[in-house]
Amino acid sequence: MKLEVISRRPDYPNAAPPLLFIHGANSGAWVWEQHFLDDMAERGFEAHALSLRGHGESDGRVYLPFWSLNDFLEDVDQVVATLDRPPILIGHSMGGMIAQKYLQYGPCAGAVLMGSVPPLGLIHTGFDMAWRNPLLFQQISLVQMFGPIFPWADSTVRQMLFSDAMPEREVTRLMSHWQPESLRAAMDMMWGEPPWHRHSSVPVLALGTDEDKFTPPNLVEATARHYHGEVRILSGIGHAMMLEPGWRQVADALADWVDDHFLQGSELLAAGKGEVEYAIAASAPA
Repeated sequence: MKLEVISRRPDYPNAAPPLLFIHGANSGAWVWEQHFLDDMAERGFEAHALSLRGHGESDGRVYLPFWSLNDFLEDVDQVVATLDRPPILIGHSMGGMIAQKYLQYGPCAGAVLMGSVPPLGLIHTGFDMAWRNPLLFQQISLVQMFGPIFPWADSTVRQMLFSDAMPEREVTRLMSHWQPESLRAAMDMMWGEPPWHRHSSVPVLALGTDEDKFTPPNLVEATARHYHGEVRILSGIGHAMMLEPGWRQVADALADWVDDHFLQGSELLAAGKGEVEYAIAASAPA
């Protein structure tokens, strides 16, 4: 399967594992290209974003309605195999569920679940949204299955994905990239086997926002508890947090967490090595 992978490599790399970004439903690797990939490379991270089969510029669009979550897991496995070491998976929404399932068996150094479908799947998210806003729930379901073909799709996507701070012209521009989603993958997230067990001890961050109508803070916090991970809730940002005007807050939270778990020890080790080398050089005969 030919997969679109957009990569950015830093001029001055740090010691962190590579970052592998997994997009959510109805989108592709392009959601990470707008801000995140360049920003992460500037911070010293090797960053990659894939378009799952049937999305973006990847093969398989004609069979999109039939691709399963297991098919998407194969895509992640294919990209991970090209990296020189296990990556940190960063999954958004549906991509967060894929990352959680990959934790069951795949090699990865850690995971950041951004506005992720919770471990119990979409049934939990659906009940929560149907209770809070039944009309929006119905409209979102139609847009996710069929794409932006409805006259009210723009306003629905705005409510679902963005905060009030998002400019209307930007929403209109992004809608041109929007696409239908796999019905089978949606059913897998609704009724399929949830990632009950965590077979990995890697660190996990559940990252959410207070204006996320799809995955509100209570579900983000439940996900963090399930994985004995950390939780961070940001303010004034919608579900599509990587595209929002406040995206830099999200990037900072991600980078700070990676720094805490993967860089501080290596920097101390490097500093200690430098001191030893200096001491050896200073004590060497002239």
